[in-house]
Amino acid sequence: QDQRRAIGLAALALGVFLVWLARTA
Repeated sequence: QDQRRAIGLAALALGVFLVWLARTA
């Protein structure tokens, strides 16, 4: 359960990073 939540948070962080990268580039 904790692992699934950690994966979800990692995926969310990755999505935010990709959006930030797209807006910055």
